[in-house]
Amino acid sequence: MSNKLILLKQEYQKKIQNFHKEINTKHKQLCLNIQNLNQQIEKEKHKNLNLKQENDRLETKKMQLELDLKNNEKIYQEKMKQIQQQLKKINTTIVVHEQRINELEQTFN
Repeated sequence: MSNKLILLKQEYQKKIQNFHKEINTKHKQLCLNIQNLNQQIEKEKHKNLNLKQENDRLETKKMQLELDLKNNEKIYQEKMKQIQQQLKKINTTIVVHEQRINELEQTFN
């Protein structure tokens, strides 16, 4: 082979080697990027799981509070009924006492 051909061959071999190096470097970088993305995905999965658990916990708490509210409303209604009944009795007692006082006043007058 002539020197020119040998030099040309060497030049192309060098270019091919550089091309392979570049491809290997890019491949390694892509693998690292994929690995990093997979780690981020795992972190997000855990984060989402934690958020879901927190959401479930808060939903349960909300339902319990709603039940407590209903129970408290029932208790309030019952207490109000009792108070109204007691007020009725007191008012009746007052009326009876007023009548008795009036009767006594008339008796002494």
